[in-house]
Amino acid sequence: MSLKRSNYYNDFLHLESKQYTFYSTQQQHKRLKRSSTSYSSSHNMGSYQPSSCLNSTMVTTSTIMTTNSYPATFSYIQEPDQGSNQVAPFDEQVCLQWFQIYADPDMPTCISSEGTLRFLRDLGISMDEKMVIVISWKFNVATMGYITQHEWVTSMRELQVDSNEGLIKRRHEIESILEMDDPASFQSLYRYSFDYGKNKSQKCMDVAVACTLWLLLLGETCTLVQSFIHFLQVACPVRVINRDQWNSFYDFISTVSHDLSDHDEMAAWPVLFDSFVDWKRNSIV
Repeated sequence: MSLKRSNYYNDFLHLESKQYTFYSTQQQHKRLKRSSTSYSSSHNMGSYQPSSCLNSTMVTTSTIMTTNSYPATFSYIQEPDQGSNQVAPFDEQVCLQWFQIYADPDMPTCISSEGTLRFLRDLGISMDEKMVIVISWKFNVATMGYITQHEWVTSMRELQVDSNEGLIKRRHEIESILEMDDPASFQSLYRYSFDYGKNKSQKCMDVAVACTLWLLLLGETCTLVQSFIHFLQVACPVRVINRDQWNSFYDFISTVSHDLSDHDEMAAWPVLFDSFVDWKRNSIV
């Protein structure tokens, strides 16, 4: 049975969709109501259809981008000439003005779902890229899809950037965390992603979402990851992943050999991992 990565992506994006669009739908209703009472008929917004999926939200984002063009993206920004290598000092007022481009009109100290999607698209980042998680981790975002003014300014001050162009030029540096050259930083990103991926009202993460994140963060570096996901698909031992299982999994695949021959059954691993080892050994026989 082959891994169906696209299905995991769909599940993960569906979770993001629900969290991204819930507040967005409420705000669209507020704006429509305010528009009908504050503007003349010549500014009529027309009928509003609530969004129920990420694609619908992105259509709204695309509409916004047609009237606000920000040309610099990670995809085609050019490196500066060697002769103009000087870095301008960080300007907090400029940074705040930059924040307001994406801030929610009804919550001026917060970038909500629409603004976050527009911000990522202006940087040339799609929702199925690892960089979405890395950016969220770098900003220490507490709620998926929302960036507070404090999170924004604090992170940008640390990065010493106050524009899209400045952040784009730091992409390689930010993205290098995924190369695992700095194990401590990658482990910090990995642990952060548990809270990033789970529903805020729950203590555990849905298995499908956990599999997506494992594939994104670890799938290209360790063959055991795909074997473990295959085990979860076939054996269906659990429906959710708890924090201990999530945190321990990174240590587990970093400790045992790819054939699991050195797995210590007396070690204090979660029972789920012992079940995986037994399943793997039995499937080989």
